[in-house]
Amino acid sequence: MNISSTHRSGTTDCVWKASVLLLLETTRSVYGDETNRNECFGIDLRPSSAFVRQEVLGATRCLTLRRDERVLGFCLIKKKGSSNATYVTLIVSFEQGAGRRLITHIANDPNELTRFVAVRSTDRAVGFYLRMGFTLFDYLSLDAYVASSDIELTDRLQEALAASATCNLKKIRQTLVARNWIDVEFTEWPLLLRRGLSNDA
Repeated sequence: MNISSTHRSGTTDCVWKASVLLLLETTRSVYGDETNRNECFGIDLRPSSAFVRQEVLGATRCLTLRRDERVLGFCLIKKKGSSNATYVTLIVSFEQGAGRRLITHIANDPNELTRFVAVRSTDRAVGFYLRMGFTLFDYLSLDAYVASSDIELTDRLQEALAASATCNLKKIRQTLVARNWIDVEFTEWPLLLRRGLSNDA
């Protein structure tokens, strides 16, 4: 298995967009909801969706994990303002362990000049990120300078997930909104990992 890196600046916009849209098409064909093939785990992956136009196609780098020529997973990375965090806009795993390998690569890549890795996680994937060592953080600071995260609130999130306590998840999300860490319409979990500290186990 190897991880290759493609930078947007190294290709034309047309080639970049076509390669990213091909990865999204593969994702939709593998994970698309039975009633809505464009939605994968609650994420609208239509090329016309705001998420795809702003976050996915706005990415500046794509990491692809392959075995021979077969794509096992990929992630798209975007630089946000003057942030000290590498922002992963989308990560997709087609084989167990691929997501972990990609996150571990980003967290330990000596060519990355940021202190943190930041993601927005769906409810379905948040447990994966917590096991990797991510903690809740102020997402609205991502464009400027990421200063801190909250380990205690992250522990409460882990406990709520373990107990399947939906009401506690809502309370934690309300806390994030009250702190002005996320907007009220934000439906994902803002998570941060200090580079070099991923849990590889």
